[in-house]
Amino acid sequence: MKLLAVKDCLTLLNLAAGFAALVAALRGEFLFAGGFIVLGLVFDALDGRVARAVRGGDNFGRELDSLADVVSFGVAPAFLAVALWGGAWVAACGALYACAAAVRLAKFNIQTAKGVFFGLPSPVAAVVAVAVTLFSSVWFVVAGALFVLAFAMLADFRVPKI
Repeated sequence: MKLLAVKDCLTLLNLAAGFAALVAALRGEFLFAGGFIVLGLVFDALDGRVARAVRGGDNFGRELDSLADVVSFGVAPAFLAVALWGGAWVAACGALYACAAAVRLAKFNIQTAKGVFFGLPSPVAAVVAVAVTLFSSVWFVVAGALFVLAFAMLADFRVPKI
């Protein structure tokens, strides 16, 4: 069995940060949960840079990265919102957000255009979702943000890769 490359280990750290965010949210440690999601963003950025630097991108790494991103930037922000705010509307919009993140990442894996993303990247959506969840004072702003972010991830507008 082949050992995991450094970039794949960074991807797994992203996934572990997403899992830690879920555990923190479950325990009511909402700021820590948000911090773990942001930490996942750091690991996601590092794995991408390492893969580009060593020209080590492969199908395995791309699929593993998307699976980690679904947890860290799809499920964890939605779960944080539901854990903090509760309610049927937040839960429904959280489920929509998590599903949209999964679809957006699957679309990314099959796209053929180079140098551009289609729709809002899931890490950007996650940062906005976490900020709104943690700093809003009313549940319907959180639900509305999750709803809008879900559709922004699914939109066909082009976002240049940086």
